Amino acid sequence: FRRFSPYERFLHILVNVSFLMLCLTGLPQSYVETAPGKWFLETLMPLSTAQQLHYWAAAVTGLYFALHLGQLAMKLRRHGWRPLLTGPDSLVPSKKDFTDFVQHIRWFLGRAERPRFDRWTYWEKFDYFAVFWGVAVLGLSGLIRWQEQFYGNLLGGGAVSLADTVHKEEALLAAAFIFIVHFFNTHMRSEKFPMDVSIYTG
Repeated sequence: FRRFSPYERFLHILVNVSFLMLCLTGLPQSYVETAPGKWFLETLMPLSTAQQLHYWAAAVTGLYFALHLGQLAMKLRRHGWRPLLTGPDSLVPSKKDFTDFVQHIRWFLGRAERPRFDRWTYWEKFDYFAVFWGVAVLGLSGLIRWQEQFYGNLLGGGAVSLADTVHKEEALLAAAFIFIVHFFNTHMRSEKFPMDVSIYTG
């Protein structure tokens, strides 16, 4: 079954590269007071290099987000709203996702048959919209932090402090979710271990 087009596989590679670089360069900056943060910035790369790489990775994130929005606009123009919002190919959560979730929990407990999922499972849909949320929140708060003097004058110092807190906490949440939940669901399941390569092969 062809799950991913070449374009979608290309976008996912951009996500891979930019996300890993953002984690590698951003978390040590956010937690520089910790021993791992100090070690990273003193041993592996100086702060100025980490900042520059972080900005470039953020630009790649903005690029793949814009490219994906363009892809959605093309699908909307070609097929209309209905296929995007409903049906087995839609990434929008549906009533079936809720019943699948409940049946999945019951299956874990040995109380039901394993559910038969549509093209996208409920956790894949959650992953998808988590990227939308994360890019929007991290992108906006990161932009305010990057140009803090401009936005401080425009919105007040409280907005910069809020953006700093939101950026740190959302980045930590995103990293934890990807490296624990997403990696487990995608790669560590028994039928896919050690890696599900469909995002690279299609």
